[in-house]
Amino acid sequence: MSDLDQARTIGASLLPALTRRIAVQSGRTQTYGGAGLPLGYFWYVGPEHNPELSTLGDGLFQLEQLLLERSGHGKVGLLGVGEGGTMALLLALTWPDRVHALAVMDAAWPENLDRMPIAARDLAALPTYLGGASAQTQYPDLFASRGATVATGDAAGLRAWLETQTTSIEGHTHAEP
Repeated sequence: MSDLDQARTIGASLLPALTRRIAVQSGRTQTYGGAGLPLGYFWYVGPEHNPELSTLGDGLFQLEQLLLERSGHGKVGLLGVGEGGTMALLLALTWPDRVHALAVMDAAWPENLDRMPIAARDLAALPTYLGGASAQTQYPDLFASRGATVATGDAAGLRAWLETQTTSIEGHTHAEP
C-alpha cells in the first residue's frame, strides 16, 4: 500500500464522516524503465532525511498554494505518511498559523532544514502526533523545541489522538496529503 493510500485509509477510518478531506498526490512519477508504467510518486529527490532542495522546494510550493487557497482565513489539520509526512511537517513549520493539528506517520525530519530557503517558525503549542519508530525516538525534542505539544505512538494510538483533535473543532477542513 502506498503512503497516499495509507493516509487516505487513516483519514477515512479515523476522521468524522462529515469532515472534508483533500488527498494530495505528488506530481512527480517514478516510472519503470522505458515502458512508462508508474511505480509510485515522490515529492523530492534524495533520501527522506536529506532531500534535494530544488525538488523539495517545488513540492512545498505546490502544497503551500493549496493550503492558502483551501484554508481561507481558517486552519486545517494535516495528516501525512512517509514523504507526505515530511512535507506536512515542513508546511506546518512554514505556516503554523494556518494549521490546527499535525499528524505524521513514518516521516523524516530533514537534517538539512537549516539550508532550506524557508523561515521555519515557532509552532506555538501546535498539537502534533508523531507516529512510527523513527519519529517517536528522534523528533519529539525537535518539535517541542519549536513550541509544539507533542504526542507519540503507533497507528493505533493515532485514532484516540485524532478524536481529541477533531471533536474540539467544528466546521474545520482537514487535509489529507
